[in-house]
Amino acid sequence: METPGRLVPRVEMCHCLRKEVGLRRADRLLAASGIPAKALQRWRFRDFQPDQCKMSSGALRPQVVATMQKIKAECMAYAKKPEGWRVLMGPCGSGKTHLAYAIAGSCQKRGMAVFVATAPDMLDMLRASYRTEQFDQRFEELRNVGLLVIDDLATEQATAWVLEKMYQLVNHRYMAELPLIITTNLNIRKHPAQIDERILSRLLEGTEQQNGRCRLWILPAASYRESSGKVHSRR
Repeated sequence: METPGRLVPRVEMCHCLRKEVGLRRADRLLAASGIPAKALQRWRFRDFQPDQCKMSSGALRPQVVATMQKIKAECMAYAKKPEGWRVLMGPCGSGKTHLAYAIAGSCQKRGMAVFVATAPDMLDMLRASYRTEQFDQRFEELRNVGLLVIDDLATEQATAWVLEKMYQLVNHRYMAELPLIITTNLNIRKHPAQIDERILSRLLEGTEQQNGRCRLWILPAASYRESSGKVHSRR
């Protein structure tokens, strides 16, 4: 029995146990809808070859290759210390998905809990979890996973439920300062109406500031190929 006026020691998980619990939760999420852990390891930085990219009409190859090399280097640096948010923006085939998944794979390999999925697949997983009465658990795991990668933002059907859940997810990670990577084919500065304004304001916050939380990486290539000549990513 608790003695009146006596403080009861608070029991907290040690860092190692918290990390293990987080990894188990991430594994459950990946098994439910995300990119399987084994498959994620196939996306590697070394396979991303900027000098193999194809040019958009009127683009100058030296400038495009230099920009792609810079973005790759920044992605590799972020993978070593994933802090803040990153938005990878560019046309279909420019390599956004490859770089985003390579970041996640690198973090996962070092023991960080990650979840990676397209926006539609992630939302389908949440809908399906209602049937098994696991929605609250799934949503909580998504909100707090070590690194969250949402691929192809704005390709989901924008119902009222989708808008609200996406906002709750993004806003939680904003308030908790948890790392987030988003890829999109949209130019979010030119087509703001296609993204919830509450989410957009958080994505764009700090993009023009030296120490801003979010960084916007715009990939200029039309598409790229591996050194082997095989197309590795079309997104």
